[in-house]
Amino acid sequence: MRGDFVQVITDALGEDLDKPAGMILRHNLVRVLENSMRISSGENESEIDRDRLDVRLLEASKKDTGWDIFRLDYRFTEAALENFFSDRVMNRYMRIFAFLWELKRAEHYLRNLWEVQRSWNASLNSSSDQLFLQCAFLRVKMNHFILNLQYFLVYEVLDSSWKTFMEELKSASDLQVLLGSHANYLNSITTRALLREESRDQHERILRILDTILDLKELQDQIYKPGAGFENRTRAGGMMDTQSALGKLEKEFDSSMAGLLESLNERTNDDNLILLALRLDFNEHYSVVGRERFL
Repeated sequence: MRGDFVQVITDALGEDLDKPAGMILRHNLVRVLENSMRISSGENESEIDRDRLDVRLLEASKKDTGWDIFRLDYRFTEAALENFFSDRVMNRYMRIFAFLWELKRAEHYLRNLWEVQRSWNASLNSSSDQLFLQCAFLRVKMNHFILNLQYFLVYEVLDSSWKTFMEELKSASDLQVLLGSHANYLNSITTRALLREESRDQHERILRILDTILDLKELQDQIYKPGAGFENRTRAGGMMDTQSALGKLEKEFDSSMAGLLESLNERTNDDNLILLALRLDFNEHYSVVGRERFL
């Protein structure tokens, strides 16, 4: 059975995209894209669609990695479609892609963290099992956030907006109506995915949570590296210092989650965001954290 195209390409590109942006070669990424299409669900797309899918690299800043500058692009050769998908429209698609790509990056890292954590079992003893549990528990909490946010975006935002767009297309009588329906489709996605100005607070809070996931990856990379035993790494780095850093990171994650949920719950006019908040905090753990912040 062929795997999901997005997961296949993130796994295939992950090592390259971790490199500094200046070391990224576009032709290497294009080759990986083509191969990922062949071995995944992307093979089910039409040949025309496969040929149009391309890689775009943004201009890089000093601290960027490949993840920051990589974008999947869709090329149009027909003049009519180029007029329909103007630069302004494509920039909106790119912003949506960038947000979803950040989530896929975080999911990719969390999946790799679990693979590393599984290998710790052979090295655990009474002095290191607490550190393992700290890492594993924090990863589980972060994974819960990522999976539920992605579920919301795919089914409550993208899928729902697409179905509405398809229904409107059935009754589109001319080009202007079609353009209006397409604009409504993009507006629906950017609004409900928290990408508009009125949702700046919620969006920035989500990005801060994603930063904590990257911080966990960096911290675990310091604790455990292939070829260096888990116990040796923890002794060399200082067990107490490592546990303290993990504890601080978990508090930062919990505080960021509590802030996001509080902000979402303030949007009382949006039932979808209230439901998202319920999914993210089904056991009210972060509600308790939020109250403790003010004690």
